[in-house]
Amino acid sequence: GTFIGIAEECGKIADMGVWTLSEACAQLARWKAKGLEIGVMAVNVSAQEFRDHRLLDSLQNALSQGGISPSELEVEITESVLMSETETSQRIIERMRELGVGISIDDFGTGYSSLSYLKRLRPNQLKIDRSFVSDTATDNDSRAIVNGIVGLANALSLTVVAEGVETLEQEQFLRDTGCQTLQGYFIGRPMPVEQFEAWMSKRQKGA
Repeated sequence: GTFIGIAEECGKIADMGVWTLSEACAQLARWKAKGLEIGVMAVNVSAQEFRDHRLLDSLQNALSQGGISPSELEVEITESVLMSETETSQRIIERMRELGVGISIDDFGTGYSSLSYLKRLRPNQLKIDRSFVSDTATDNDSRAIVNGIVGLANALSLTVVAEGVETLEQEQFLRDTGCQTLQGYFIGRPMPVEQFEAWMSKRQKGA
């Protein structure tokens, strides 16, 4: 959005990223203390944040201050960012993996992905871009691409997330395809913390 664009232009996006990581881990700790079973907290990292020398220290500090296990945090990085400087990306990813943090490739299928780069980077998760998901109800090519990505992820023992799920038809197709996790307005819209807590509590109780 406009806010993020301005932050990037002003050179403040990396500072915001440091705060976001810290707040995400602190919020996860608060939810765990309330008995909410959140699982893994995913945090987006922008291109500037990914290249910022403070990133790894920020990750360690956020985990330590929040009292969160590294396995409970997942960093989402777009495919285009990872592919722009593959050697540098690989070093950073390896350090994250040493910390025990999960790696998710966001917007998968929109960049210059290749099997060789997946082999080198060894992410934990692929996120299918919403542009493919939105067309699955009407476009055979999009359905084939989604099927292919899910098959590839399964073959490499990666989890796969479909972004931008907005209809029942999309959900049914993705479930039938074997996609483990869905994200989008049909599943749940962005909501304030208090509303999310009530929503999660209701889901856990099976109501």
